[in-house]
Amino acid sequence: MDLACLFSALFFLIANILDIVLVVKHRQNDVYDHELEKELDSEYLEEIWQYRYSISPMVNAANVFNALAWFLLTIPILQFAWIHSQGGKSHVWAHGTLASLAFAGAITELSARLLIFGATTTATWISKNFNLDSWFTAVSLDKSGWKSLELTFLIVHRMLKWVDAFEYLALFGCFSLVFYSVLTAPPEVRIFGPAWATLGLVIAFVSFIDFTFDVLRYEQFRAFSRLAVYVSFANTVILLPIWLLWFGMQLPRYEPRFTANDILFRRIEREPPIEHATAPGTQGLSAEDMEDL
Repeated sequence: MDLACLFSALFFLIANILDIVLVVKHRQNDVYDHELEKELDSEYLEEIWQYRYSISPMVNAANVFNALAWFLLTIPILQFAWIHSQGGKSHVWAHGTLASLAFAGAITELSARLLIFGATTTATWISKNFNLDSWFTAVSLDKSGWKSLELTFLIVHRMLKWVDAFEYLALFGCFSLVFYSVLTAPPEVRIFGPAWATLGLVIAFVSFIDFTFDVLRYEQFRAFSRLAVYVSFANTVILLPIWLLWFGMQLPRYEPRFTANDILFRRIEREPPIEHATAPGTQGLSAEDMEDL
């Protein structure tokens, strides 16, 4: 079993289970009220920030595990691109794009998660330690600080969520190219199975649907948020870990064989044939004549 695949699957599973637990917790507590949020009701905002403070450890853990999962996913994807391209000789454009998408997705996801982590931690710290009640006069209790904090947090958080949504587009591109690479490989050199690649294609289209729901929920928040949770659960808790574990069982069997053959091929290809030196005047003589000499 490839360790990068194993830990990537495990971290994806943990991160998305934590996300689902948070969604269930939101619904059970019924803390969010969209109308009060639009009105910037001060008492409501204080309650929301107290709730955010209580769940911040779980939110931060989910962000860290998701970033680690994406980083580890990049390693086997790059190995696949190298192996299936036969060391950069076959379908260079497809495997180059695959490697670039995996790397870009990992960097984008890592950056977005770290920025979300920093924004959430800092905003929660401000809500607990700064004066947000009286900004105009000492006795006014205008609560303007809570309103400013909430608006700033929403702007930063929503902006980073759009960056985070690139994850699904990157998954769509990566798994589509993996399917294309396996499908177009000649049967005699095909390394990874078509059934495994087909599962990857299913994940690609589910990821695209997930991205679509992420966009549409800004029009109908409740309906598409619920659909996005179901699709994300099926994709990142069930399908993606299965694909990664399946990949992890195949990868160690083929990588050493390919690497050894590739090194041998490159040596034969690059090194000139060795010619034995002959003494002057002995050209054209047979082996027996050479022995007599």
